[in-house]
Amino acid sequence: MKRSVLLLVALVLGMIALAAHGATTQLIPWSENLNFHWGLFLGSPPSDAGPNDVAGIYVQHKWAASNPVQVGSQTASGWTVRASVIVVSNQMNPKLSWARHDRVTDSALQHEWYHFTLHEVYRRKLEAELQSVQVTHSSQAAVGQMLMDEIRDTADSLTTQANAMQKVYDNQTNHGQDTSAQRSWEAQIDAWLASPSQAPDNASAWEAMHALGP
Repeated sequence: MKRSVLLLVALVLGMIALAAHGATTQLIPWSENLNFHWGLFLGSPPSDAGPNDVAGIYVQHKWAASNPVQVGSQTASGWTVRASVIVVSNQMNPKLSWARHDRVTDSALQHEWYHFTLHEVYRRKLEAELQSVQVTHSSQAAVGQMLMDEIRDTADSLTTQANAMQKVYDNQTNHGQDTSAQRSWEAQIDAWLASPSQAPDNASAWEAMHALGP
């Protein structure tokens, strides 16, 4: 199967604006109860799709951070702030997700579902990490921008790792063709979904430790 495409769009917006954006682009949020089927894959195969590639899902993270709020009282070090609300979404874009519908199988759909679910693991991990971000600065005028910069850097770093883990998933399962490896990965992704903090921060190191399979 064609490798999933991942994209992080950083939106420093309010929650209403985030919801409105999702509605206009008709994206599909991940849900364990989602009716996931090939009819959601509306796009055409990209020009770089190989002849043996059957499908590719396009999923993306978006995050929104509200205005910073003071943490505790001002100290000699200055002001310490965090975002009052952090929201991270994980959505599928049907128009950019594609399949060769004359060649799809149930196992191929299962492989694509776990691309989406692996991305949900990192959505949960990202949301938790962003909620813990706080910064301190002597200037009250500067501390808000510093907070947003730190949030953005944290999001970029974690999304890089999410992208890398998607590639490891494809490599170790041979895009879902290795049935045994696919089952092992499904169990691993399910475990990470239950405990997102356990998902790897370093995809290369994790792959090296699991070179013969997950």
